[in-house]
Amino acid sequence: MRRWLVGLAAFVVVTAVIVELAALPVATRVVGSALERCLPFDELEVETIDRPVLPRLLLGRARGVELQATGLQLDEIRVERARMELPEVGLPWAIRPPPVSEATLELELSASDLQAFLAEQAPFGLEPVVELTPGVARLGIESFPVQVRLAIEVRDRVLRVTPVEEAPGWFGRLGLDLSYELPDDLDLDQLEIGQDALMATLRVEVVAGIDGSPGCSGPLGGDRPDPEPTRG
Repeated sequence: MRRWLVGLAAFVVVTAVIVELAALPVATRVVGSALERCLPFDELEVETIDRPVLPRLLLGRARGVELQATGLQLDEIRVERARMELPEVGLPWAIRPPPVSEATLELELSASDLQAFLAEQAPFGLEPVVELTPGVARLGIESFPVQVRLAIEVRDRVLRVTPVEEAPGWFGRLGLDLSYELPDDLDLDQLEIGQDALMATLRVEVVAGIDGSPGCSGPLGGDRPDPEPTRG
C-alpha cells in the first residue's frame, strides 16, 4: 500500500510539473474556451500567466493573464487584433467570482471591418467606403469621387464622428448613426487613426465570458445569458 501511495504521489507531482511546463498552451485552451462563450474570435493565444497555473485553473481562476486575439467579435463589429491585460480571470466553474479588477484592452479595427460595419447600417444598398491614414479618416460612397473628412472625438462619454467641413447632401442620406454612447463601465483612454486601422485603448471591469459568471453581461458582451460553448 505504501509503495502504491508513493507511486500515486509521484504521478501527481510529475503531472503537475508537466502541466506547469505546458502552462501557456493549457491556459490558451481553457481561457479561450471560456471567453468564446461570449466573444467569438478567430484565434487566441495566452502570452503570459502567473504561476502556479494548474491549481488556479482547477479552482476556476487565473491571474496576470495577457493574451492576444484576432478576429474578435464585439457585438456587431469585428476587431482585427486585440490585446488584453487581465489581472484576474474567472472561469465558469469558479466557486465565487474573482474580485473586481480593471482590465486593459488594446484594439485595432481595420478599415475594411469598419466599412463592413457601416455597410450593414446604410440604406438602399449604398456601399460606404472608409479610408484611414495617420490622423485622418474619410468616408465616401462606392463609385462616387467625393469623400468627407471626419473628426472623431469623445465628449461627455459620447463618441462622435462628424464631418470636418460642411457635408455634401448624400452624406445625410446615408442614414448612418455616427454617435455612440459609452457604457458606464467602460472607459476609452486613447483613440488613434493609423494607416488602414483605428486603434483604441479601453479599460473595463468586466470582460464577458471570463468574469466568473455564467452569462455574458457587461460592456463588451451585451446581455446574453447562459451561452453554449462552441469549442471542444
